[in-house]
Formats: sequence, C-alpha cells, structure tokens
Amino acid sequence: MYRSILNITLKHYKYLFPLLIIISIHIFSTPIYAVLKADHSGSMMQMKIDRRNHLLESIGDKYDDKSHMSKTEFRLTVPFLAKILHIDTKVKIYLLQVLAGYFFFFVLVTLIFKTTQDLKITFLYAWAFSFIYVGYSFIAEVNGAFDSFSYLFILIAMLDINILFIALSLTLAFWTDERAIIAGLMVVFWGQYLQFTNNKKGFYIPSKHALAYIISVGAYVAFRIYLMSHYGFRVYIGQVGTSVLSETFRYIGVNLWQVFEGFWLIILIGVYALYQKKRYDIIFFFVAINIIQFVGAHFVLDNTRSAAYMFPSIIIATHIAKDYLDIQKLKQVTLVALFFCFMFPSMFIIAAQRPINYYSLPMHIIKKLLHT
Repeated sequence: MYRSILNITLKHYKYLFPLLIIISIHIFSTPIYAVLKADHSGSMMQMKIDRRNHLLESIGDKYDDKSHMSKTEFRLTVPFLAKILHIDTKVKIYLLQVLAGYFFFFVLVTLIFKTTQDLKITFLYAWAFSFIYVGYSFIAEVNGAFDSFSYLFILIAMLDINILFIALSLTLAFWTDERAIIAGLMVVFWGQYLQFTNNKKGFYIPSKHALAYIISVGAYVAFRIYLMSHYGFRVYIGQVGTSVLSETFRYIGVNLWQVFEGFWLIILIGVYALYQKKRYDIIFFFVAINIIQFVGAHFVLDNTRSAAYMFPSIIIATHIAKDYLDIQKLKQVTLVALFFCFMFPSMFIIAAQRPINYYSLPMHIIKKLLHT
C-alpha cells in the first residue's frame, strides 16, 4: 500500500504537490468567503470584473484620485480574462484565481525539482512558499488586488521557453500591475545567470529573457502611450511617492522580514556562495535589484503585495545555493525555512491601517463559536 502511494506520488508529483498545497492554504490562511457574496461590498472584485465590457474606456475620473480603483486605469489583464472567459461574478473570478494558484505551484514545483532533483526538497520548498504572501495570496486575497495573476505570469516567464512566450507572459504581468515591470528585472537577472552557468556564455551577453523583457517593455510603453493619446487614459498617483514614506517606513522592519521570511536563510547562502566564487559583480546586481524593489515598495501604502514581487530572488538564490550545499544540507536548510515561514502569521500590511490577518480554519471556527 505504502509503495503504491509512493509510486503514484513519484509519477504524478507535479500535479499532486500543487493540489496538496492549495488545500493546505485553505486550511492555514482561510479566506473570508462571505466577501464573495454578490451583495457584499467589502471587495473591489466586482468593479474590476465589470470593466470587461469597456476595456478601452478611461475609468480614473469615476473614482477619487487617492482611491485604489483610480490607479487601475492601465491594469487590463484581469478584465480582459473576465471578458474572454465570460466571467461576471466574484465567485467565478475567485475560482480563476485559485486555478492560477494551482498553476503557480505547478510551475514552481517544476522549477525547483529541475534545480534540486529531489522530491522532498521540492515539496518542502513549495509548501514553505504557501506560507509567504506570494503563495497564499491566490487563496486568501479576496479584496480584488489580483497581484496573484501577475506573480503567476512572472514565474512563467522564468521558464526555459520560447522568447515570444516569455515576452507574452511578461506583458500580461505588466498589464496586471505596473510593479511587475521592476520585478521583471529579476527575470532578466535569472536569464543572465542561467546562461552564464548552464550554457557557459558570458554573464553580460543578453539572454533570451533579457531580449524578451526589452520587447515586452517596449510594447507596453508604446500601447500605454496610445491609450493615453487616443482614449484619454491618465496616470493617477494619489498616495504614491515620497509623501507616504513617513507612514510606510514605520513598517520597514516587519516588511523586510515578511518579504522572504524563512527564505532569508537561502538568500544569504546564495549571496555567500557567490562571494566564495568572487563574483562580486553578480552580487552587486542581485542585491541592487532587490534594494530597488524593496525601497520602491515603500513609495505606496500597500507594502506587502508590493514587496512580494521580489519572490524570484528566492528561486534564484536556491539555484545558486544548490552548487554550494550538498543535497542533505539543502534539505535541512529548506526545512528550517519552512519552519520560520510557518511560524510567522499570514498578514497583509497597508501603512496607516491595521494589518489584515488571514486566520487558519480552526481559528475561524473558534471565532465563530465565541461570537454566537
């Protein structure tokens, strides 16, 4: 019996691991399902879905300049998906988000197993990912931010696939949220490092990931200018920039931990491995891109989902660390990372507001019983 289960797991791990992790997130970071009711006003999901029927109409003037919705002027990917998939309710778009989560962990499992060639490390690693925001956002986030889709497209862009598919995936990420443009720099770094280590080409020779990034950024900028000049789209920057730093920098400590949590151990090992190889230039670019992203996350109020775009660094650091640690040590490091990711509570930080906590299913039940 045990051997049969093991054989099935070994054969179908790419499909089973993501399913188990999605179930785990529902248990440990349980969403407030009531928000998905049609008459519940505690979500922006429906407003974004409704845009599917007027994708080329400016919406900024309909909302206050400081509101979240005014900043979604150019975020067209999810409304476009809603249109082509005939999605018209919050429940349907949430199910699509959960499905995107399944594919996210499918791709993550594929990447990590390709790097480590070890099933235990792959599962522990992916499970640890489910306890940081980028992982549990696919399930717990029901307010309609939809960054989860952008995280998926960025991860797909890290695959060793045709340059046009990389460019398409990055483009979809950019049109989901502008933060993905800076996050794309780490995809470029990933492409350069893979080329340097796997193909033995120079680190500074443009990789297909770099070329795809240039193509997608160029197309994004060109079409954005077109929308502004022909359809009256505008850039709204209320509560964005240096004016919010006094609020956001109060959370810099918790944000610094939350961005990687237990994976900080792997990040540091990866940097140290590069130091041992005397690749100071690669360390510089790796650290510099992360600093740019982290500081940039504090120019907006919603720090957690902004900093979460740094997640490619974890995968890159793992790829670097696996050449420095043997499999047994990497397994131990991954287990420690999982422990700390599990111990830190699931939360979402918006500066100047109380943190949003995503409670586990048992906690939801206890709270329900105490208030009845």
